Amino acid sequence: MAQTTISMVQTTISMAQMVISMAQMTISMAQLTISMAEMTISMAEMTISVAQMANSMAQLTISMAETSISLAQTAISMAQLTISMAEITISVAQMVISMARKTIPVAEMTISMAQTTNSHGTNDQSNGTKWAFLWYKSPF
Repeated sequence: MAQTTISMVQTTISMAQMVISMAQMTISMAQLTISMAEMTISMAEMTISVAQMANSMAQLTISMAETSISLAQTAISMAQLTISMAEITISVAQMVISMARKTIPVAEMTISMAQTTNSHGTNDQSNGTKWAFLWYKSPF
């Protein structure tokens, strides 16, 4: 009977040792799972950091593009202003040319009257000049 009890106790001890080994193996597997989870967390944090850096760079690129657009719009406005000023200058120059062309016949008439007056032997050119300006039409 004692022999049977000893055998049963030894079997129980063996089974308990096997359960302990299994528990230790379970602990090791759990520790491995924890390590893998921590590594996954670290990788996720690194991915977040890279994404944040990429986002910052994208925002910087957007800001630079917006600045370039603003500068280009300013350049366009300045070019349009320059064109408008050039058109005004052309209009003024055309008006001056038109006025100058209108004075040519008057000057020719004045010269003709002066020559006519001189050919009659008089030095009084003022009457001829006055008569010539009576025919002049003002552009205004």
